Amino acid sequence: MDAHFFKLDLRLLGNTLWLHADPSGDTLGPDHSLRSLRPVRFRTESEALRALTAAEVGTWTSFPHDGIYATLSHRALRTIGFRGNF
Repeated sequence: MDAHFFKLDLRLLGNTLWLHADPSGDTLGPDHSLRSLRPVRFRTESEALRALTAAEVGTWTSFPHDGIYATLSHRALRTIGFRGNF
């Protein structure tokens, strides 16, 4: 199963938290489908952290300000809540 390196950022827009996964490094080509993942919406920070724990990314008590760098498989991306044809 393919796994790729991502930077995960939790961003507050209005009253909604969005988890963004941006590919890091040169592992993906410019037209690769993982370059355009839609952000995942969460109601609370703890809900986002529970999704990361369920995907076995790691365990945190609060989301780091500088983001989280992680190698994620397609299964882990789907467990977190990302959807699409990847």
